[in-house]
Amino acid sequence: MMKRTNKQASRAPRSARDAQHPLAMVVRDKLASHGQFAHLTVFLQGDHVFIAHRGPPDAPDDVDPVLRISHVGHWRFGLSLRRSDGRWEPVPIAGTMSEVVADAVRTFGPWLTPREIMGNNCGMDY
Repeated sequence: MMKRTNKQASRAPRSARDAQHPLAMVVRDKLASHGQFAHLTVFLQGDHVFIAHRGPPDAPDDVDPVLRISHVGHWRFGLSLRRSDGRWEPVPIAGTMSEVVADAVRTFGPWLTPREIMGNNCGMDY
């Protein structure tokens, strides 16, 4: 019996991500209106819009998704936060796309800040 595994957004092929979809562009614009978030990448994959950190310079397509925005009906969207085990945890934020992005920035700002890339620092300096 084979065990089925779920593909994570960071493991999906780049071609499955649509960074030019109108919803992705709306989220990118809304993020820009709330602060300095040019370091993040926004893309549509399947039925969700993902807000993710870009991968390291040597593998920029290896993204690390942080937030997922899902259509929940009519003009309403919901938000989920990616847990450390890779699963998505719905959070009590819903509304129009503008409201969801604004609440996401207010609530999860620390998760969206730029990450330091340590480079070739594998050892300790004494």
